[in-house]
Order: sequence, then structure tokens, then C-alpha cells
Amino acid sequence: MLKLMEIGQVVLSRYEVIDLICQGGQAILGKATDRQTGDTVVVKQLAMLTSDSNYDEELARFKRAAQIGVGHPSVVDPIDFGQENGEWYIIMPLIDGPDLHGYLIGVGGKLPVDQAVSIIVETAEALGAAHAKRIVHRDVKPKNILIDQAGRSYLTDFGICRKPDEQ
Repeated sequence: MLKLMEIGQVVLSRYEVIDLICQGGQAILGKATDRQTGDTVVVKQLAMLTSDSNYDEELARFKRAAQIGVGHPSVVDPIDFGQENGEWYIIMPLIDGPDLHGYLIGVGGKLPVDQAVSIIVETAEALGAAHAKRIVHRDVKPKNILIDQAGRSYLTDFGICRKPDEQ
């Protein structure tokens, strides 16, 4: 039975959930404090029942995303992953800011040219680093580009990525 993440819950014996960010069709995101380092992180929980028809496929995507380590400053790489009490979790660094879609709405849909170029360059560099590791993201869109408070952009959500030798 699926038990959704709650405020106050400690995940993977280390990350204390302090806020719920959002819930989508396959996952719920929460903000948590790492009890070992004091860092604020994001906890992503696979929010599906094992009886769901596409559970195995979504779990495989979730595990693949958890194991992607591009190692580039403009990529949100997972920092921890595991299963606890039958639930699966990915821990990621917190990027304090909206996704590009929300950011664009907030600025009326227009960016200064230098900022637009910066976002494009940082995203291209992130993709270049992924491609150098033979990882194809396959889902680059404004909702998968995060913008921090300083205006720097980060590529996230490698859930449907593939390596060229995978089917």
C-alpha cells in the first residue's frame, strides 16, 4: 500500500521532510533537511501503487534517473537513492527557484537577450556533459530547466533518458 510522504517524516533514515512541494502523476516532491549535513534537499518519492498497470516501467525510469551522474554544475544530479518501507526515494540538491516555465510566466514571457543566451548556453553545456557520458536526456523542456535566485539554470529530470546502446 502506498504511503505518501508527510511533513516530519524521516526518509532513508536521514532526510527530515519539512515541506511538501508538489505532487504529480508518478511522484511527490518534498523539501527536507539532511540530518547529517544540515543541507536542504529535495526528496522525490515514486507515488504509484505496485498494482498500477505501468508501475514496473515507471519504477525502471525512477531507478534510471536515480543512477544518472553527469557531474556538471548545470545538472541536478541525484545525491542519494533508496527504498524504505516499500517506498522508493531519490534525494537531490535543492535549486531554490522556479522552473523556466514558471519563471517566464513571472516575467511576462520576455527575457533580456543576455539572460536568454545564458540559459541556452548553460543548458547546452549540461546536455554536452550528458552526451559526453553517452546519456541522451530526451525530455528537454521549460519544466525541466530550473532557475535559481541568481538566475543560473540547471537541467533536471533524467527519467526518460537513454544511452544509445539501450533499447
